[in-house]
Amino acid sequence: MRGEVSKIIDDDGGLYEAYAIDQSAYRDWGTFNELNKLNAERIFKQMEFE
Repeated sequence: MRGEVSKIIDDDGGLYEAYAIDQSAYRDWGTFNELNKLNAERIFKQMEFE
């Protein structure tokens, strides 16, 4: 996930691109629908200013 977010940031992408990262491998996790976008957002915001 961090690798994908890093590519987005390097390409001057934004949070909406981070939301679109394919996380389907985790779709069977019980909280996937509630947390997949939040996870992308947290990682993006954390890495945005590194």
